[in-house]
Amino acid sequence: MIYSKVNNVEEILREKIQTGGEISPFLFCSQNLELLHEQLIRAFSWLKAQFWLDTQSIFMLYDTWETIKIEEVKQFLLHAQTKPRFAFQIFYIERFSRMTLQAQNACLKFLEEPGEGNIVILTNQTESWILETILSRVQKYIIFSKNSISGSQFFYDMISNSRKKRSDELVRYFFGAKLEKQEYVLFLQTLLSYCWEHADMFDSLDELQEDIQGILQNNLQARYIVDKWILRV
Repeated sequence: MIYSKVNNVEEILREKIQTGGEISPFLFCSQNLELLHEQLIRAFSWLKAQFWLDTQSIFMLYDTWETIKIEEVKQFLLHAQTKPRFAFQIFYIERFSRMTLQAQNACLKFLEEPGEGNIVILTNQTESWILETILSRVQKYIIFSKNSISGSQFFYDMISNSRKKRSDELVRYFFGAKLEKQEYVLFLQTLLSYCWEHADMFDSLDELQEDIQGILQNNLQARYIVDKWILRV
């Protein structure tokens, strides 16, 4: 894994593209996918201006929180069979872990041999839920900085105080509180970001990510999951 503190992925894309030749697919991991998406859109704008690309040269699968199935992937990859009209074309898949195992397997050949002129960009919060065979075919970057904290500064500060000063304010805040699901998820996402930035509780990151996914996709009881993690913090 390549750990990168680059705040803007445009720098990475520029460096690789200017090197020339076939470019291995990118996997950018960040706890703030919205911020990462904004950075990539700005990078695409730069590429369009620099290399005279048009909108039809950029193919995207946006994050809709819906599972990406094999039929959708096959349709998406049909565009790769067409020779780029300009210097290259871009294939962008947001939150790659939304793919079913069958859909991920359908990407293997393309990721192994994307072909000169095809730039492939995948994003996800972590490597979790992505097949090892996929991970072995991509160049991986974790984008983490103070500007990429996923969650409110309010929760971030309380987590920091709990870890560093043994403060009990987290327990006091959540005790007896009846919050919305989004607030519980926000806390867990912030905890995940904090752990990434401070190399803290690394052995629990996969479990934490699975719990977040479980709340968002499987309607697990957010309150009980948050209580569990507060005890660990």
